[in-house]
Amino acid sequence: MAWHQGRDISSKTSFKLLMLFCVVLLLLPFPKWFTDLPARGLWLLLEPISSGGRYFAQRIGNDSTSLASETVSAQRHRQAEIEIYNLRQQLRHARDLNAQLSDLDQQFGLAPVRLIPAQVAGSDSASWRDILLLNRSGLQPGQIALSGTGLTGPQNPRTDNWNESLYQMCVVGHIKDDRTDTFKLQLLTDADFSLPVFIEPRWDRAENWRANGHLNGQGMGQIEVILVKTDFPVRIGDAVLACSDSEKLPVEILIGFVKSCRRHPNNPIFWQITAEPALPLESLRHVIILDTQWKSSVRN
Repeated sequence: MAWHQGRDISSKTSFKLLMLFCVVLLLLPFPKWFTDLPARGLWLLLEPISSGGRYFAQRIGNDSTSLASETVSAQRHRQAEIEIYNLRQQLRHARDLNAQLSDLDQQFGLAPVRLIPAQVAGSDSASWRDILLLNRSGLQPGQIALSGTGLTGPQNPRTDNWNESLYQMCVVGHIKDDRTDTFKLQLLTDADFSLPVFIEPRWDRAENWRANGHLNGQGMGQIEVILVKTDFPVRIGDAVLACSDSEKLPVEILIGFVKSCRRHPNNPIFWQITAEPALPLESLRHVIILDTQWKSSVRN
């Protein structure tokens, strides 16, 4: 009991002495280097720990930045691969379109054609003015004959398209196959002439439609278009155009204009349309023969 009591007294005494020593250290005027020693020692003890913490924090930050940069790079690489794939698809599509357009050029004769001038030498007395004689050799039966219309601007429904020189002309007939050495021009008005055509609204009408029909010559300067009855409002002045043909006619070209329209007397499901040529055929002196096969003949 006495031993425990003596121990408590000594502990209290030691604590009091330590506190007194600390107070004396705080109150006494020690030099600056002496007071900096504990701080210096504490800094030497804590600096490695602090440096290690900064190092690991910087390392973790660098790893996070590197990971984010790698993620962005991977996303950009993936996006570039997708764009390259799309460009390849577009290039393949463009090549397919180019091939299709080339096929259409061959199919519809949009490749350059040869225009053969010919002079009218007279008319076939047996058929009045519906068959003309040409002083030109080297022609082929079925070739389309054209002549200048003198129509420009909105009056000609085809002056804003592929070939201005062709669209300033109109169809007047084709070369007749009569198995003779004389080349004859069969006019639109000849009774044996026929050609697929279509009708479009007059240039000053704000309408957009097309009616397919078939043109037949009636003789004596008359042409007729047989048209299946439709809801299209065919009126006087509407344009009659020849359909494009892969072998004879490369583009749609003006023929004439609607003169009258009525139901066919023998078949009510058809319209009987009388049309007049775009220019007077009786005054023809020069024509242009359209040769669409001249390249193939040169190659052969």
